[in-house]
Amino acid sequence: MIISNDTDEDLTLSDLPTPGWGYWVTPPPSTLKAHSSSERLALIDSSGPAGTEGSFIYQTSAGSTFTATFGCPFSGKNYGTWTGDFKNQNFDLSWSAFVGQNNPPENGAVPPDGHPCSYNFTIKSTTKK
Repeated sequence: MIISNDTDEDLTLSDLPTPGWGYWVTPPPSTLKAHSSSERLALIDSSGPAGTEGSFIYQTSAGSTFTATFGCPFSGKNYGTWTGDFKNQNFDLSWSAFVGQNNPPENGAVPPDGHPCSYNFTIKSTTKK
């Protein structure tokens, strides 16, 4: 998983709940600098038939938030969302999910099957015209 911050401001990790399934080997960074990307994050399976399920929230200094939720269950369909509450700021959110190295990313959709499921989340600044 990679998070890209294509904005002019640093983002602060405001919430990193304990994963529903699995554990963080490489969690999201506490600060995501402006115009940077995280290193490859890794939430991996614990032993047993559960899979992975997690979430995190980043926040701007003005209070806008960006929330990612995702899961790659052992049994059932993969899922994910990337939403925002922009507090009078202008942003565009995009994301993709994919399974394996040879499968192209599915923009804004999650492949229902396959493991591991990888996610790329992007935040961009926009301006009103």
